[in-house]
Amino acid sequence: MGRRAVLAGAGSVVLVGLVAAGLVLARSGDAAAPASKPSVRRSTATVERTDLVASESLDAKLGPRDPVDLAFAKAGTITGLSAVGSVIDRGGVLGEVDGRPIVLLLGDRPLWRTLTADPVGADGQPVDQLTGADVRVLEENLQALGFITDKSDAKVDDTFTGSTGEAVKAWQKSLGLPQTGVVEPSDVVVRESPIRIVSRSARVGMASGSNVLSVAATDTVVTIELAAKRVSLVSVGLAVTVTLPDGRSVPAKVAVIGSDVTAGDPNQGTADTVKVEVRLDDPSVIGSLTSAPVKVVVTISTAEAVLAVPIAALLALSEGGYAVERVEGDSSKLVGVETGVFADGLVEVRPAGGVALAEGDRVVVPT
Repeated sequence: MGRRAVLAGAGSVVLVGLVAAGLVLARSGDAAAPASKPSVRRSTATVERTDLVASESLDAKLGPRDPVDLAFAKAGTITGLSAVGSVIDRGGVLGEVDGRPIVLLLGDRPLWRTLTADPVGADGQPVDQLTGADVRVLEENLQALGFITDKSDAKVDDTFTGSTGEAVKAWQKSLGLPQTGVVEPSDVVVRESPIRIVSRSARVGMASGSNVLSVAATDTVVTIELAAKRVSLVSVGLAVTVTLPDGRSVPAKVAVIGSDVTAGDPNQGTADTVKVEVRLDDPSVIGSLTSAPVKVVVTISTAEAVLAVPIAALLALSEGGYAVERVEGDSSKLVGVETGVFADGLVEVRPAGGVALAEGDRVVVPT
């Protein structure tokens, strides 16, 4: 049976557990010597074998992503902009420059060169067909938009062929554009997911080329403002648990660990922080919830099938180390132990000093 605890830090748990129970002993002999008559009322607990999971609960916020600025790279005059609040998906129009739409494509790589079936080199001479990740991004979008199908000659294959050019022409016709079969990087904006227009940084009639829109991804994420000195608690891809306001615990993973440190204010008692983004494994679990405080539970350490006793059973020895008081009939003995994981009011113990401690033994717990 597993046990889980949310800790503020193992050291503080040990200290609180020991001090609260008044468990500091002076000893002059071996840890296995008979224990002295107790000065406080005592009860006993059984040494059990169990799984321990020590974890930490971090304050976090569920909500939309922070907006970012978006520029139109095409030179010219802005002749149209999508409305604030509108959601733009793959193939949607973000705005216009010189009457030509700037279209959103979805992908993980931007376009960085002119894509055409008839590329030419710097000397103006024809070169081999274009291949690469940018071609695949374009072809994947043409497929998703229905311009590359199982029946068409064009394929999603990293290579811009004449058939790819024909698919581009069909796409351009749907947009009311000249059917050139050529795509310039400035014709499109590539993002990883659909976006919402948060605000406009420019207006119709202004020159393009600078920041035009402020946009944010439409998905909801969990953000932790983590103390910079504690960033080692997390890593990209780490599985965590998010506790929602209704008490449900749902699985998630650390997606992004920021590289910028936000300075704290010592006068206000705030520490330097780093933004950590956590993404839910199944975003649908939040339903219509768009913003809320949540908790992110991070596993610190685990121990499987270990001997464990209540933390209050630990005795801090004056010369260092710990012991537990094992009941032996009408008497008891101190058994030196090494500690491991602390979780759920229990502590992992390993016998030290050659004196055995076994599952089922009874140990004294001061009350």
